[in-house]
Amino acid sequence: GEKNDFKHVEGKTLLTSNDNVADGLYYGLMIILHPEDGICRLSFCEDKNYHDIHPNIYAPSSLKQVVQLGGGGSGVTIFSGHHLELGDVVMKHGGYKDTRE
Repeated sequence: GEKNDFKHVEGKTLLTSNDNVADGLYYGLMIILHPEDGICRLSFCEDKNYHDIHPNIYAPSSLKQVVQLGGGGSGVTIFSGHHLELGDVVMKHGGYKDTRE
């Protein structure tokens, strides 16, 4: 099969094929735990920078109806969107200390 590699450019991980950056597209790791059988599925998905909400927010590019929500506390941004596979989702962008709950 075709060889895929990862390159780190400007703090982002890029999926590359045959040592060529994949047109500057960013990819993130999606981790889904199936609610019925408990199987954990890992997959790569294309990311998008939602800079209109926050300059450092990256989330799946397939999200629709992405909006910023209120709350979250100091330095934390909460936003929501609709994912075709997951349905309505809420995400939080903040530091590592903001993920305890």
